[in-house]
Amino acid sequence: MSDNKNKNWKERELGALWLKESPNGAKFLSGTINGKRVSVWKNKFYEEGSSLPYYRIYDDSQFEKEGQKESSSKETSSPQKDLSDGIPF
Repeated sequence: MSDNKNKNWKERELGALWLKESPNGAKFLSGTINGKRVSVWKNKFYEEGSSLPYYRIYDDSQFEKEGQKESSSKETSSPQKDLSDGIPF
């Protein structure tokens, strides 16, 4: 039964995201969803009670061809962050 449960999770997985930090200190998630490179940023225009989304997801696939060196120099991984609330920023 455990193998069946693990297989179900693997079949449902769409991608993976990592917590990063931009040069100006903004935290964001970066990774792939369905093979497409994406980033997730907090919506700076969100206001309590509004219908605006908390976060925005952007297609970053254009940066794949420009090379990983450029993107890795601009953003840094943030290991060992407290993710106990489930939302890293």
